[in-house]
Amino acid sequence: MKREFALAPTGKLPWLFLAGLLGILPMLLIAVSVPAAAPGSPQVTYAALALTGFTALGIFALARRRSVAIEGDRLVIRAALYTQRIPLAELCPEQARIVDLREHHQWRPALRSNGLGLPGLKLGHFRSRGLGKLFCVLTDASRVLVLPERGGRALLLSLERPQALLDALRAR
Repeated sequence: MKREFALAPTGKLPWLFLAGLLGILPMLLIAVSVPAAAPGSPQVTYAALALTGFTALGIFALARRRSVAIEGDRLVIRAALYTQRIPLAELCPEQARIVDLREHHQWRPALRSNGLGLPGLKLGHFRSRGLGKLFCVLTDASRVLVLPERGGRALLLSLERPQALLDALRAR
């Protein structure tokens, strides 16, 4: 049985930042590649533009791949390139709480170890200010479910209804 939990919507800021970054990057690549190309040979410029376009599409697609679900006896979290399949027995719902990261700085991701971090969007593996391990799917810092695992890592999930996931975990 699979039960999905809707994520909080992503604001405009990550998409605007990404579009701005991917709009500036091609300009820089053209500025570097045009002088390096042989006269009358625009292949390097075309290759740079194609590479940038494919990179942009890839980043947009990865940033949109996000989901949280209970599948059988596991919590399955998909975030960009990462899929976490965590046995429910490894979770500590009795210690979980819903926080506003703007007020609870100790849970705020401070160091990205392996993930996608844009203003307003954090997906993947991070470290907290105290260097604790975090796995994040953050789209809205105002309503974040902090769900500790028995191994010491914590999951930070921005859900539309974080209490629904917490209730489902506590009911098991």
